[in-house]
Amino acid sequence: IDYGASSLIVSWTASTDPDDAVAEYHVYRGTTAGGEAATAIAIVSGSTLSYVDTAVNAGETYYYVVKAFDTSLNASPASNEVSHEVQAKVVQVTFRVKVPTFTPPTDSVYIAGQSQGVSPDPLCNFCGGTATTKMTETAPGSNIWEITLGIPDGTAIQYKYTRGTWDYVEEWGSITGLVNRIATVQANSPTDLTQLFDDTNDTNPDDNHKSVGNWRDALVAQTDPVNAASGAAPASIVVTFNWDVKSDGTDFSNAIVVMQGSTAVTGTITHDATAQTLTFTPADPLTAGTYDVTVDHVISLTPTNDGIKIRAPYLFSFTVN
Repeated sequence: IDYGASSLIVSWTASTDPDDAVAEYHVYRGTTAGGEAATAIAIVSGSTLSYVDTAVNAGETYYYVVKAFDTSLNASPASNEVSHEVQAKVVQVTFRVKVPTFTPPTDSVYIAGQSQGVSPDPLCNFCGGTATTKMTETAPGSNIWEITLGIPDGTAIQYKYTRGTWDYVEEWGSITGLVNRIATVQANSPTDLTQLFDDTNDTNPDDNHKSVGNWRDALVAQTDPVNAASGAAPASIVVTFNWDVKSDGTDFSNAIVVMQGSTAVTGTITHDATAQTLTFTPADPLTAGTYDVTVDHVISLTPTNDGIKIRAPYLFSFTVN
């Protein structure tokens, strides 16, 4: 017997009665064990070896037997009894996603949603403000994360990727605010109960299955000089963000702090909204030595203007020869 969310399929082997050809099969069904007392629900031709029963209720168990009838309508003994509950098959769904290269390497990626199988509580996206379904990076530094979850076949799901809480959820393209990724779970075949949602393609026209384009919070996307650079003294230090940013105070005076050893380097900070940059220009040319830079106290300016402060200070260093 095969099963699904709204039907049961009963199959049998052909009768081998040597005395007469099988004219038809009668299918009997009951809701308790004991096939002889079951009610006949279908008559099919002698060449048919299965029956799809759609007059069933989800969650109920049904019991079946089959009898063969010859051309004189003599009945064979009842077959063995089979039974099953009406329920959706569980599909092993793999979610695979690529995240931006500027995703902090110390952060983990989670999947959250309002759907059975995606969230421990399908009625909430972030129960208590925190996603609990942690994914695994396929290889260190790959920026590709994966998880496999058992979800009933046919389930419509809504989900998002996050770095732990709603403050650090993906936000880009059409996936903003309360808009989720949308998909339907469907097994590859009746015998292959697997499915892959490959959310790693930057060029996919469907945002539901595109790579994560950006995160909600302020993040450093790149710096100039880059971390661990060594060379001539730069005229300025440029920090590029994933979004344009604003200060968490009255100005950007403490957004970039440059230290040479224990000595703070004085300078000015300018903001370019179009380039999404802050530029630190030292008051005097930088001399030989190693410089440690801290970027902090900035808030992202997302399209929905619901920006989130940088999660942790961003640190990098460079050396002037």
